[in-house]
Amino acid sequence: MYRVRQQDLPFRGSSHHFVGASNGDVNVSVFLFRGLPGAGPGPHRHPYDEVQFVQEGRANGSSTERNSKRGLATSSSSRPARSIAFAASERHRWFNSTSI
Repeated sequence: MYRVRQQDLPFRGSSHHFVGASNGDVNVSVFLFRGLPGAGPGPHRHPYDEVQFVQEGRANGSSTERNSKRGLATSSSSRPARSIAFAASERHRWFNSTSI
């Protein structure tokens, strides 16, 4: 088991980052997002599963690829969420959809 406190995670951009590959070769990365409404990364992909927890507001996400084999679902723009997950290698984007 790996334990880490939020304040011990690196803070870059608008998120605290737990990158699994840098922490005991865990195959998932977790981000605690604190960005402003409308903020979020553009389309991207990475070799690990990603879970975003939006600390304030809601997240909307989209994926250009579905990875039903992995069973990870993405949030649609009609269903904002406080957390959102994407499978490894899935091209995706998401943003804080809270109104300004």
